[in-house]
Amino acid sequence: SPEKKMVLLLDEYDKPLLGHLGTPEVTKFKNALKEFYSVVKTQEGYQRFAFMTGVSKFSKVSIFSDLNNLIDITMDARFATLFGYTREEVKANFPGCLTELAEANGLTGDDAFAKLEEMYDGFRFEESAQRVFNPVSVGKCLSQKKFGSFWFETGTPSFLVDMLKRDPLEGGEVDVPTSDLSAAYEPEQVSMLPLMVQTGYLTIKGAERQGETIMCTLGYPNREVASAMSHYVALGFSGLPRSEFGDICNEIYAGLRAGEVDEVMEGLKCFFENIPYDL
Repeated sequence: SPEKKMVLLLDEYDKPLLGHLGTPEVTKFKNALKEFYSVVKTQEGYQRFAFMTGVSKFSKVSIFSDLNNLIDITMDARFATLFGYTREEVKANFPGCLTELAEANGLTGDDAFAKLEEMYDGFRFEESAQRVFNPVSVGKCLSQKKFGSFWFETGTPSFLVDMLKRDPLEGGEVDVPTSDLSAAYEPEQVSMLPLMVQTGYLTIKGAERQGETIMCTLGYPNREVASAMSHYVALGFSGLPRSEFGDICNEIYAGLRAGEVDEVMEGLKCFFENIPYDL
């Protein structure tokens, strides 16, 4: 009977692939997942509902050729605010926490909320949708009563930096058609821009219709993400050990505060000396 049907929830469906994107090894993981999801399809008569989440959007041909009745809600306006907090939701549900955050940091209520927006807001999952806050970062900020860089704690996949080394992106904002954002790709041939959007490092900052095409301007969603991206790119491209990287960052900051140009330049040289000239 319908009452006895199961609900199937799959989180991070693509996890086995992420460490091998763009490499020959990814094919065997792709084939294994394809076999697994074909079984899910054969058992759909027992399922009332199935819901899957993941970082990447791989083509149905590569993994879901058998499970071909999925409905993709990645860029669907009806669900665009489902996985984050809107401004109204933060203000309505956390008034006491917002007051405590402001008091703990010596700020007015309006200034504390403005900083919360600057740090953790800005994600847009459809070109005309409301922006949403990262709920994990907001929760930790309100709990600890401080504006931390909590994005680091979620762990940036090392494969992103490895792929940027092979296929660098231009800095700053970039304009792309909406079709590029919802495009699926093969695990062997990854498209960097959709992947950066899907992993949260880029988001829609604005949109403009050009004839039949909607062009989206992409950029960092907020200060927290921009800071994390800069950190991981500098660490990955410099080739420095993590401990040495931190020490050099501190030396550069100290040199900047003291106005010691030579000290700052020495630190920058350590970053750039291992980066190939042909990049």
